[in-house]
Amino acid sequence: MTDNNDLLKLIDSLSLKDTINLNEIPDLDLYMDQVITLFENKLSNGKRFDDDKLLTKTMINNYAKDKLLQPITNKKYSRENILLLILIYNLKQSLSISDIKTLLYEIKDTNDDLIQFYNSFLNRTNSDFIDFKNEISTVINENDAPDNLPLFILSLINKSNMYKKLAINLLDNNINKKDTPQK
Repeated sequence: MTDNNDLLKLIDSLSLKDTINLNEIPDLDLYMDQVITLFENKLSNGKRFDDDKLLTKTMINNYAKDKLLQPITNKKYSRENILLLILIYNLKQSLSISDIKTLLYEIKDTNDDLIQFYNSFLNRTNSDFIDFKNEISTVINENDAPDNLPLFILSLINKSNMYKKLAINLLDNNINKKDTPQK
């Protein structure tokens, strides 16, 4: 990393804001292959390696078996199931399947309208990206961060770990796991 502008360009290139908007999800139910294609078409910029799989048939089947999704009708996935799969995709980078199950149960239990909840999530995602970029800009300007790249990377990982620990603690202490349905 040679200068601060390179780092800001890198942030823009990471596809951190890429998601699937509601208007990109068809109103009709989709077969599993169509769901996988939707993910590949809309989220593939976020892959680390070209051969990484965002979503596979096995993953979807496991999520359905673990009751992370609503019941599947005639091998087709509803719009709500696609929204749940998008949330799982975002959560699985930081949480265990058990924690995801607990959180999704809470989301489904406390939000009558999953579409409205997802819209709120998208709005929050956009504001989080702006906050993230502003925070990195501030760090760069105050500390000239790229000059010591290993230290900067460790600092980013440390912040990531702090956010993850806080999220897990909130999940553990504020959402009743015994109410979560088991397999």
